[in-house]
Amino acid sequence: MPDYIVVNDDLRTMQIPSSIVLLGVESDDDVNKIPFQMPKEYSGFDLSTFEARINYMNANGDGDVYIVDDLAVDGDDPSLMTFTWLVGRNACAYKGNTKFIVCLKKFDITNPDVVVQEFNTTVYSLPVLEGLETTEAVEQQNADIIEHILNLLDESGTMDPANYYTKAETDALIPTVLPNPEQLIINGT
Repeated sequence: MPDYIVVNDDLRTMQIPSSIVLLGVESDDDVNKIPFQMPKEYSGFDLSTFEARINYMNANGDGDVYIVDDLAVDGDDPSLMTFTWLVGRNACAYKGNTKFIVCLKKFDITNPDVVVQEFNTTVYSLPVLEGLETTEAVEQQNADIIEHILNLLDESGTMDPANYYTKAETDALIPTVLPNPEQLIINGT
């Protein structure tokens, strides 16, 4: 049984268990599921008939919404319902704290753009730890070198090993492509 973030419907608060210590690491994408549990009813309304979502704002201030796709009445206790937040890349795009709330909306049956009831919790946050995503930065900052290397490969004719440049040949080309190779920029350092 997972450790749930438990939503208190009366106080609109959440209790985050000690086992849930972070949201993820920078650039994580759909690898962390955060489980939630809450009462099925609030003020006589059946919240399991509402659409659940997680409204969040990442550490850079970019807001977004995760639409819950697994809201269910708890099989062991029908007075509770459970769901998960599959944490995406936008929530973990920046190091720092990502703020979030649980939001449940009920839409008008005849006009699905109209919200007829809405339930929200107060704001909580979980940390996103520093990561290292380098591929794009290296490509962007060293585009000239990469383009030159790709052109050299293209000029070689085929990918037959007989047509590969030797280490001595490529080492000889570096000063013409990059006069100061010690200044090669990798991820801004």
